[in-house]
Amino acid sequence: MADTPNPRSQTGADTNLSALAVTTMAALYEAEFFDEMEQLRGRVLSRGASLFEHLLGADQQYHLVFKPMAELLLLHVRETAVAPRPADERREEIRWALDASGF
Repeated sequence: MADTPNPRSQTGADTNLSALAVTTMAALYEAEFFDEMEQLRGRVLSRGASLFEHLLGADQQYHLVFKPMAELLLLHVRETAVAPRPADERREEIRWALDASGF
């Protein structure tokens, strides 16, 4: 079986779990979305270990990665926070994403 890269590893979450969370919170801070920062912290990041899963890599080592929905949510929130759109639209989309993701 050929070694195929895990598409989820492109975010770097398997090598530095905190990077995605930190950059997402930084994007919210830069956008001055302080309420959304609190919502993300309270509804998602406070879940701790339940946000992660172990995957067996091609190197036969287990890697700790974000569960797919948590990773997608953090990526979406980060990108939405810095998007060149009106703040109210971005804020509404972030709140919708938190609700729709089940967190």
